[in-house]
Amino acid sequence: MAEQTTRYCFVRAFIVEGLFAREAQEILLLDEPGEGRRFVLTSAPDSFLADADISAARGAILGSRITVAGAPPPPPLAPMEVILERIRSERKTRLDGRLVLVCQFEGTTDAITSFPQGAEGQDSLILSQAAIDNITGKDEKDIDRAVASLFVAEASVVRCEPLAEGLTLISADGSKRVVQLFDMSLSMVTRRGIGAAKETEIKNRFTRCFNSNWELKTVTRLLSDSLLAKSNKLRGFLSAWTALEIFVKKFAKKEDIPLNDERRNVPALINWFNSLSNELALENPTAKAADFKKIKDVREEVFHQGKDIDDSAFPITETQNLLRALIEKVE
Repeated sequence: MAEQTTRYCFVRAFIVEGLFAREAQEILLLDEPGEGRRFVLTSAPDSFLADADISAARGAILGSRITVAGAPPPPPLAPMEVILERIRSERKTRLDGRLVLVCQFEGTTDAITSFPQGAEGQDSLILSQAAIDNITGKDEKDIDRAVASLFVAEASVVRCEPLAEGLTLISADGSKRVVQLFDMSLSMVTRRGIGAAKETEIKNRFTRCFNSNWELKTVTRLLSDSLLAKSNKLRGFLSAWTALEIFVKKFAKKEDIPLNDERRNVPALINWFNSLSNELALENPTAKAADFKKIKDVREEVFHQGKDIDDSAFPITETQNLLRALIEKVE
């Protein structure tokens, strides 16, 4: 008898801050059906989030049934279709012209091989977070890489805020259950539109970075913090520098330096940067090395000498650009 497996469809969506969506715009960034994954930038995410919306609606229904002793009864709950329409309307308002990054995954799992019997007409399933992680955990790294790749693909992207997610399970007998999952947030900054030529550039750069298989989650989170800290120059610089230092320390080859080698007179971090710069074949390596030393000197003044630096002296843009140049070279 063949072993039964459960198929799953998992989607997570992010509001992309920094890009303005043209009406009915959809960019297929990467489609790998053999790997069970697909990544799309879209101005109209409703069709991708149908099951996520059902999950959120049923979550609202379940929450409405929770009562507190002595409190007045909750108001009558709206019909399911009304709740779904409200979710979509609120999402459209929240997006306010921004694009959405949709990460889609399909696969099989042996975490659940059968579903408990539900009430008539009930096709949802409540699982513990541990059970959910057991199913979708292998996709988390791809999501991190997708977000990192979008930062690399387009410099206007400054943040990816979680918007929604949905998990649907399909058993061997074809029965389908939607798991309760949802997460939403809001933000505002300047945005840039995407034309046809820019679409191609973003797709190519996204694909190249995504296929690199480098671990970039912490680096891009710090880069995002730096890009968003426009009114706090110190925070912007420290976040950018920390991301840059982590990248260098994480990916540079720490080769042994002979005793009589003049590189022993140079700080290790600079040697590691120069080595990484050569390995990744950065353009204008001499200028990049000078930029790195300049940035590091400011960092030393802040961290080791405790100097109060004027905001105009922080090389924030130079640090961000140097980090982007490194990230873009990942293979």
